[in-house]
Amino acid sequence: MFSRLESKYVEIPLRDSAVRLTTKILCHQDPVAGGNKYYKLKYNLLRAKELGLSHVVTMGGAFSNHLAATARACRSLGIRSTGIVRGEPVSNITLNRAISDGMELVFVSRERYRARYEPGFAESVLDRASDWWLVPEGGSNEEGVRGCQEILDAYDDVFDWVAVCCGTGSTALGLSKSLKPHQRLLGFCVLRHADEIKERFNGNEQVEINADFHFGGYAKSTQKLEKYCEDFHHDSGIEIEPIYTGKMFFGLHQMISEGRFAAGSRIIALHTGGMQYLKED
Repeated sequence: MFSRLESKYVEIPLRDSAVRLTTKILCHQDPVAGGNKYYKLKYNLLRAKELGLSHVVTMGGAFSNHLAATARACRSLGIRSTGIVRGEPVSNITLNRAISDGMELVFVSRERYRARYEPGFAESVLDRASDWWLVPEGGSNEEGVRGCQEILDAYDDVFDWVAVCCGTGSTALGLSKSLKPHQRLLGFCVLRHADEIKERFNGNEQVEINADFHFGGYAKSTQKLEKYCEDFHHDSGIEIEPIYTGKMFFGLHQMISEGRFAAGSRIIALHTGGMQYLKED
């Protein structure tokens, strides 16, 4: 399950630009459990195994890529999984996939879900003492950050900028810990909480967090963004979606067109996944 994940590199065509843009596709082998979710889950699930725990509990929204990825990864390792889901019971491709991979789903009200970061939340929802390994929403814990430190490898040393979309900011935090001295990290917020993400970097001068391209917040989009994603796929052959990677690429293209990068800069944009709800098994 956790052998080295092979990535795919694709040069993105740019018109009349002195900047080179390459994407590193982390999810091309597995659109469900691949991408940055693979790295966030790696040490969480290895830690569960190390502790002799055969049950993993996690949480997320009804369209959470994290829930689907956790269910798939747990199934491959023979680990029981439970997902605490925000909101009323619904049926969609993401949750149906998680169920088919053996995940038990427990729905809680949006109001109750707000307490997800409080100690004992999972125990109160499941009404019993903890005998599981808890993976927080989005895999946003020490183990998740540790895994994301492995996304960049020696081949990526040639790039000046590393671009990534940010939800919880854990992927970006892991990346920031593996940057070379000449590199800078550019994170594009897909939610409207840039200040919370910025705080995680403690003023690291190698990190820039951009909050100009969230398009209204998580899962928010516009016709312009959706058209951009379609055109990007047509021009590059690479599928992107408007929730995560679409916002990053849109922002990058605008920044490049505005001359925000020095001539000759090499940028690697990480395609972290997010495609599972568009793919049938």
